Amino acid sequence: MIDMVGIGPFVVLPLVMKSVGGPHFLLAWALGALISIIDALVWSELGAAFPQAGGSYQFLKISYGDQKWGKLLSFLYVWQTLIQAPLVVASGAIGFAQYASYLYPLDEITRRIVSGTVVLLVIALLYRRIDSIGRISVLLWLCVLGTMGWLIVGGLMHGTESIGTLLSDAWTSAEAVSPTVLAASIGVASVKTIYCYLGYYNICHLGGEIQKPERNIPLSMFLSVIGIAVLYGLLNLSVASVLPFEQAANSPFIVSTMVEALYGSGAARFATLLVLVVAFSSLFAVLLRSPWWISFALAGGFALASKALLPPQYVVFGALGGFPFVVIGVIAAWKQFSAPSTAHVEATLAQIAAMPWRDFSAAVERAFARDGYEVQRLNTGGADFLLRKSGRTTLVACKRWKAVSHGVEPLRALGEATKARDASHSIYVTLADVGEKTRRYAVQNKVELLQGNALAQLLGVLAGSKKS
Repeated sequence: MIDMVGIGPFVVLPLVMKSVGGPHFLLAWALGALISIIDALVWSELGAAFPQAGGSYQFLKISYGDQKWGKLLSFLYVWQTLIQAPLVVASGAIGFAQYASYLYPLDEITRRIVSGTVVLLVIALLYRRIDSIGRISVLLWLCVLGTMGWLIVGGLMHGTESIGTLLSDAWTSAEAVSPTVLAASIGVASVKTIYCYLGYYNICHLGGEIQKPERNIPLSMFLSVIGIAVLYGLLNLSVASVLPFEQAANSPFIVSTMVEALYGSGAARFATLLVLVVAFSSLFAVLLRSPWWISFALAGGFALASKALLPPQYVVFGALGGFPFVVIGVIAAWKQFSAPSTAHVEATLAQIAAMPWRDFSAAVERAFARDGYEVQRLNTGGADFLLRKSGRTTLVACKRWKAVSHGVEPLRALGEATKARDASHSIYVTLADVGEKTRRYAVQNKVELLQGNALAQLLGVLAGSKKS
């Protein structure tokens, strides 16, 4: 769900209200959720049937034929992504600048500069490889939930209208409009609300990495859409209970206006900072792989901005908005300083290459046992070890670790052994790089290739050289 919540709902909410022109604007959010669920049904079927990396690209090739229309349609999908993806990034950057102007008034040119700077910063931070971001995603989701929760609870507890009254007004307003006008206005507004729901299908792009995809891919999408629909619905009701319709529909930073009406300008500035954190949350994942000092610099910038923009009594609370960056900086610093050096990796791989099978297999067994696996040697073809951990079974093939070339045959044998033992995962160990055909086969059949740095880190204790 972290992929679905950004600056979107905070910018789109007044636009939806203005498009509909009455309290029945809530219907546009309900229609957006319904359409998203229908779309998720399609994605669920495709993702569960073809759990491969690439999502729509793979679905089009498979559906229309790899050597027929599928090749053209998959190309067109990638081509339109080159246009669509920058527009999505631009919309987020524009929303960021829009809310930033609440903290410090910006003219049109300055807003464009801020928007462009945000995009350039995203590009700079993305120009790195990302491996593991699970714990950071949880932290981000807690930040998002905290912001949304504060806005929802504050509005519903201190608003002037009850939820029952708001829903009754929406129904009465919808009945007063002609069916044609109602359908047109809700249809136009739902285009904007659907934009806020987008992202539930991203799990299909990582289908090859998902365990039990036939269950987890559909479950992930439906939980995301339904959960976000509830959050958006409560947020809309919260805003509508605090602000008069005309004021809300014409506010460029509706959340800031709402909090200002409830708690004053100081709290509104703090709320705006939180909205900017939510808008920027998609960058947290890449910050983990960025130099650690970038995260600390952003935390310091947060503290300085709070001191410059907030009243004295709110400075401490505003500075706390940079706390997630501090946490990420600590994690990034630990990961970067503890990562093995190039010399260490090369020494380890050289020592592995010189080992006989008896020593290498014993080292592999010790390494997986050290990582908490229950290790069992196998004498059957296709796999050399069976690993168990947390109810998950993994097969490992490593006897050809010194081979110069690797075709798909040993991977196919590993796959057959994995299926025969009803294992959930398989790992193929090799020192050499594999060809494109073999790598593609591994991706399509969900075989993890353990080689290079990953293999050196698993067996890194063998080299005995220090990290630098």
